[in-house]
Amino acid sequence: WFTPTLIEARSLKGSPVSALKDHSALFTGTPPDTDTLTLVVTTRDTHVDRLRLETLLDEALPKKGPGRVAHGNFVLSELKVTAAPLDAPDRIQKIVLHQAQADVEQSGFPAGNAIDDQLQTGWAVDVGGNQLNQPHHLTVRFREEVAFPSGIRFEITLEHQQAAQHLIGRPRIQVGRTVSDGRSVAERRK
Repeated sequence: WFTPTLIEARSLKGSPVSALKDHSALFTGTPPDTDTLTLVVTTRDTHVDRLRLETLLDEALPKKGPGRVAHGNFVLSELKVTAAPLDAPDRIQKIVLHQAQADVEQSGFPAGNAIDDQLQTGWAVDVGGNQLNQPHHLTVRFREEVAFPSGIRFEITLEHQQAAQHLIGRPRIQVGRTVSDGRSVAERRK
């Protein structure tokens, strides 16, 4: 996994946003009931086949987050991704996502809901105990590898349409790809 460069972050409903040094975006202010967040990231890497959305904590968020609602939860209705070559940003391709996995899944809000094309469902992280106000992540694979010789510009859309004010407060994107290495996992870890 590696963290691409965040070049733009915006809220459709106008929430204030700050780009942080770690390439995350911090959304603040009074949260609207619903919102669509957009993150644009770039990488010089030429092959990517997966994406990880990290939901990070921050002192500016209620209970440090990772969500913007009073108790810190969120519901991500949909995650959408497009990609374009760095040297031809107008050649945008929609990326088909599959195999969503998360470190935690709230009952009734599994990771797969974030890529099911249904705005009335979503992925959430309130599993009880001390797990809510912790950083979490959602990983999705691309149906086909994205490969551009000049590098890649990704636009990630985070739809929050399912529960009032349940918005991610500090998202960060990571990207990766399958490593072709014939050695066993045990051998690679030596």
